[in-house]
Amino acid sequence: MRTLIKCPINSQKTKFTYVEIVDGYNCCLTEHEAFNLVDVGSAEIVDYDLSALDVIKKIDEERSWRDSELRKVDVEIRDAEDLAGNFNALEWRAYAILLRNWPSHPDFPDSTKRPIK
Repeated sequence: MRTLIKCPINSQKTKFTYVEIVDGYNCCLTEHEAFNLVDVGSAEIVDYDLSALDVIKKIDEERSWRDSELRKVDVEIRDAEDLAGNFNALEWRAYAILLRNWPSHPDFPDSTKRPIK
């Protein structure tokens, strides 16, 4: 199921664009394109009270956070494999999988729903 983020493009919130995250990249769709996807059952629409540019900025911020976390996790996995710590390598690997999948999660880019250790 594809997730389309509905974003207002005017201050009266009567016109919208739709942002989709495809393989980690952002693309904007017209209302017609979005509703065609919904009509055939291959997409759902999530309302956001942000402009498309704000949503794309938020997506980029979340991606940066995720990439930073993945770099930290790589170090932790190496350390956990070398030393017996309180958070073992398998748990770090499970967290890394959650981080890699974060951009395709339905709650992305809501930072309050980020994966946790």
